[in-house]
Amino acid sequence: GAPNAPATWISSAVLINEVTNQGSETDLCAGEDWVELVNVVGAPSSVAGMALDDSSSSPDLGIVSDLPAEVAAGKALVLGQGSCPAEIPANGYLVVCKGEKAFTFDAAGAVVASYLEGCGFGFGNGNSDDVVLFSSAEGNVTADMIVDRTGVWNDALGNNPTAAQSLGRNGAGEFAVFNLRTPGAPNAPATWISSAVLINEVTNQGSETDLCAGEDWVELVNVVGAPSSVAGMALDDSSSSPDLGIVSDLPAEVAAGKALVLGQGSCPAEIPA
Repeated sequence: GAPNAPATWISSAVLINEVTNQGSETDLCAGEDWVELVNVVGAPSSVAGMALDDSSSSPDLGIVSDLPAEVAAGKALVLGQGSCPAEIPANGYLVVCKGEKAFTFDAAGAVVASYLEGCGFGFGNGNSDDVVLFSSAEGNVTADMIVDRTGVWNDALGNNPTAAQSLGRNGAGEFAVFNLRTPGAPNAPATWISSAVLINEVTNQGSETDLCAGEDWVELVNVVGAPSSVAGMALDDSSSSPDLGIVSDLPAEVAAGKALVLGQGSCPAEIPA
């Protein structure tokens, strides 16, 4: 009665999509670690009663039964309690912060609701951790109650993200280090991408058949599934190239009308998803 799962490796409507072990002040969790869950189906999916914990409850360590104690200690989080989010919108996201906060997003990356008290987890995402999503934290907790997990990450394996990176699912369903964090939106389409906005195509000899009517042009692309701001960004040629040691010339290039500051006046300030 619904479309098939978008990939054969998917085993649950709700999966772990992206995690950080070093929060950034620019993230919505204001410097705290976060875990992002994704709803991969086209209808709202319940998370009520599910639990999140790190490797303290990992079956690889033989102590999966410790999950109730982790909950009691305020480390593991049981989802959907009290006024905290109990479901994820269709094809949407739930971002849970260490501490207090949680946020739900729709499929377009827009915030649906913000939960600012009592909805975060207490464990810390750190080197050699393994974030685990359980179907329940009650009763006799066994390994077959594991819905999803990131697997252990560490420096030796080369999958321990830095303060600017995240550990996220790629298109094959495997966890890899991403250079662009995308909380509340699809993961970047490639791990090497380090910005939501990139240069995609340029010309040095305009064509009369181009929309720029014979002039040179530069095309920027938004690689994420939500609108991305370009306001305040600047475009210039090698006059301001750091390779030439004169990157400080950019303000002069702007003043001379050569370099372009994007998003000024009535000019476009964002690129659509």
